[in-house]
Amino acid sequence: MPEHERSAVERTGEARRGKAGQMTISDENRARFEGLGTAEVRHELGVGYVRHLSGEQRVQAQEWLAEQDANFKDATIEAKRRETRQFILGIIVGALGALGTIIAAWLVIKVWLI
Repeated sequence: MPEHERSAVERTGEARRGKAGQMTISDENRARFEGLGTAEVRHELGVGYVRHLSGEQRVQAQEWLAEQDANFKDATIEAKRRETRQFILGIIVGALGALGTIIAAWLVIKVWLI
């Protein structure tokens, strides 16, 4: 059956593959949103282009943006953790370097004094 002849109920049922009635994003819309990017999808939602994002597509666009925001937050948290580990490692390496310098200087001073 051609796309334009299918009922809205059939199209809605196709997109509802998630848990307990939770709508999931169709592969076609996911590919479209990824092609547009978050900024353009936000723009289309904000401006409200009815011909581009209407009804179910609008809901799926909002869900896709929520996914992207969650992924961005996860990536940001992981980046902060990585930075923290690198900072702590830098402090430790710096402290060990300073300790090594102090020991070497002490040995040179000790030889001069004897």
